[in-house]
Amino acid sequence: MQNEITHQSRAYGSCGLSWWLAVMFLLVAALPVLANGIVPLIPAVTDADRAPLVLGLTVVIILVEAGLLHWTNRERSYGQWIRVCAVLNVSSSLVGSVYIWATNEAWEMMALGLSDISELFLLTVVTEILLLVRLCRPLKHPAKIWIVRGVAINTVSYGLLLGGQLGVFVAANALGGRTDARRLAEWTDSGILKGNSGYIYAFERSGGSGSFKRFDVARGEWESFPTNAPSINPFIWDVVGDKLACVPGASHQGGEEIHIYRLPEFSLIRVIESQASELKLSHDGARLAAVGNDGEAVARRDASGYFAFGRKGLVSVFDTTSGELLARSKRHALNRGLAWAGDDSAVYLVSLKDESLFELEEDKVTGSTGYWRVFFEGLFAQATYAWDWKKSQVELISNANNPQTIATSKTVWLTGVDGTFQQERKGAPHAVKIAELTSRFALSPNGNCAVVQVPCRQPFRAQQFLTLLRLDSSDRRLIIDTNSVYEFRWAAGNSGIVDSQP
Repeated sequence: MQNEITHQSRAYGSCGLSWWLAVMFLLVAALPVLANGIVPLIPAVTDADRAPLVLGLTVVIILVEAGLLHWTNRERSYGQWIRVCAVLNVSSSLVGSVYIWATNEAWEMMALGLSDISELFLLTVVTEILLLVRLCRPLKHPAKIWIVRGVAINTVSYGLLLGGQLGVFVAANALGGRTDARRLAEWTDSGILKGNSGYIYAFERSGGSGSFKRFDVARGEWESFPTNAPSINPFIWDVVGDKLACVPGASHQGGEEIHIYRLPEFSLIRVIESQASELKLSHDGARLAAVGNDGEAVARRDASGYFAFGRKGLVSVFDTTSGELLARSKRHALNRGLAWAGDDSAVYLVSLKDESLFELEEDKVTGSTGYWRVFFEGLFAQATYAWDWKKSQVELISNANNPQTIATSKTVWLTGVDGTFQQERKGAPHAVKIAELTSRFALSPNGNCAVVQVPCRQPFRAQQFLTLLRLDSSDRRLIIDTNSVYEFRWAAGNSGIVDSQP
């Protein structure tokens, strides 16, 4: 009878341990951090976005550790061990929360170093062991037994965390590497270049700076510009034909001057004294639209932080030859999207639907900054507007953003919550079912192709593939560059010739 009970106990323990290992592996596969004091409970109160994750993690950990303790000691039921583990984990989480609050400005785990993690682990173990010894006194076991079990449970948890994360990373890296290799082998259809012309301009990442280059679509070759090319901001520039408009320097905030050059020799046409954090040349190259630089567009999120939407400013239209200011918008715009209508009669700009949000200054908000959110509805919704710069009229076009157009076409391409679509200024949207068409794409001058930047599938690898694809047959693709670039444009060609790269 005793052997049967022992056998059943071992079977139960083996099953429980397997279940526990499976749950832990799934958690570490999906989450960057896990374990008691390293999952502070305070953010669940101060940060509504993180509350479900933090509370969910805490509940799962309680259930898992209660199962492990019940496996090692049957004198209490599983429900009783759940209550014990709830006290342990809530207490250690609060201790970890107070520690992070007292020693670190950021709550994000990635902001903590190894020494912080070691200290959090020590705090977790000490807190839970002291409480475990106290709560288990009625069981009449020596304190050293609960000390050993407390250390073992936390050590196993952290060991599984690190081992699981490593295993997930290795597996994801291998799968991603195979996907990237398959793309490089299959996306080689140079036939999609037929019927297309012009140049694809790209500012390639190179250390802390970059290099400006262009791809001759007709010849299918990259060309380099002269080594004495002027300073060009890799984030703020545009090309139409042989005309380049840019801001010198490398700041996301823009600059105090706009320079207009003739390519490929970079002969200076005009310097426009104006701040700009985004700019766009008209399709005929005669005018330039630029978003001024009036600081960051921000909105209060909650007591612990705020949202940042990028730079804000009024849109100005200049004559590219004389530098004359032709018009200035009354509505503020964000520097996340700017485009000319196909006939250059209007400028498409992206703005916050609630204009009062632009009145809040950055120095009036505190806490952590959220950059990752793009809102298409709700209090912080963004939208695309058409500004008739000659009549000084503005009309709402769509709740989407990232407007893009081609010359002579009445269609504008936009990116919304359901993906990319195209529509006429007052027409109905027509969805484009191409997954890679996000905010990182540029249309060919004739509108039958697009160039996109496709990220590598290998995690923690910044490499991206600059890829051409046909809009009417998106499975036809050609990778033209495997180095990441800041920005890229597809412009109609000109007669200039530059030396080819060696």
